[in-house]
Amino acid sequence: MEQRILEINAGETAWLGQLIGELTERGIAYLDIHALGRYYDEAAAAWAATDPADREDPNGIVNRTGAGLGEHLRTRLPLRWVVVTDDLGTDLVVHGQPGNVVLPPMVMVAKRWYDGTTGFLPGLADFAVQQADALMRAGGGSGTDGFPLRSV
Repeated sequence: MEQRILEINAGETAWLGQLIGELTERGIAYLDIHALGRYYDEAAAAWAATDPADREDPNGIVNRTGAGLGEHLRTRLPLRWVVVTDDLGTDLVVHGQPGNVVLPPMVMVAKRWYDGTTGFLPGLADFAVQQADALMRAGGGSGTDGFPLRSV
């Protein structure tokens, strides 16, 4: 399937706003990647320490952290929220040109959640910025092949 990049709709915009609002309500300075990383690590530890019958759905933690990560990446690179559909599926991502840079922050966080990884967020953000910036500076030239960091 050829990659398609779509503008986010009103519902997706509202959902992102809700997730960022939930971080703000919790007192999380989500643009500070270290504060966001502490939130994630503490939330993951609290979730793991909770009786399985009483645990909240972890998607809230993952999606809030992913939205904060996406916003953080947008402060460091010329990126915007879009929806990308390709062979890997459909994801809400931050996207930049040149280079067709595609960074799926919710997926990046979800992979670590299901691996049980903590302490990763500042390093992951720095790595994503370095790799994406290099591709954007090089001008890409990859057409729709892009730079998906889905494997990161």
